[in-house]
Amino acid sequence: MPVLTATLAAITLAGLLFGCAPACYASRVDPQEALKDGGRSTSSANSNKLPGLLIVGEFSLRLSLLAGAGLAVHSFWNLTRVDLGVRTDHRLTFELSQPHGRFATPAEMNPYYEQVLAAVRAVPGVQSVATVTGLPLRGASDGMGFRRIGGPEYSNHSQRPLTGFQSVSPNYFKTFGIEVVQGRASTPQDTASGVRVALVNQEFVRRYLPGLDPLQQRIAIAKIIPGSPQLGPR
Repeated sequence: MPVLTATLAAITLAGLLFGCAPACYASRVDPQEALKDGGRSTSSANSNKLPGLLIVGEFSLRLSLLAGAGLAVHSFWNLTRVDLGVRTDHRLTFELSQPHGRFATPAEMNPYYEQVLAAVRAVPGVQSVATVTGLPLRGASDGMGFRRIGGPEYSNHSQRPLTGFQSVSPNYFKTFGIEVVQGRASTPQDTASGVRVALVNQEFVRRYLPGLDPLQQRIAIAKIIPGSPQLGPR
């Protein structure tokens, strides 16, 4: 966007400069004198320098714009080759919204999504399927405060650090080709009746767990109740 804005500004300035300057120069020429000399200009040598200066200036500006456009294309090409940490090729995503209040408990919600995953998995050519509350690179779908067990206590919950959370199904990391640096990915055994687990990214560790082993830490957040806008106990 900054490069596009600068380019438009330069084009506008060039149009005004190289459009108004010749018009201003032509307005100073006496038509009668020009007709007397058979259409030949009677301007002095000094006045004839203006067209030459305009040509040099226009050529310089065009050269600058051409160089800027080349750099912009080169930068865009480099951005397309940046490793985003997720696989984007041969991936099909779609949004599956549910009416508010359709599911009141996880016992009602989980079988439905398991059926959806099974149906998609049965499509020929599909290798892996998963669900997530928000697509990668689009930001987290939920954000709430949390605290680290054994860390600072907050008498006011609004003072807790805020971070984003995503709810994913097993095979999510495999489906999007996301590498797990430490620990393990989620599995079908990670249910509400078992030990609660969470995966964090490197930015979370750098910001909230500096100098700590993330595999040895526990965090406390409010319970997300499916089908309800309210949060459960912390």
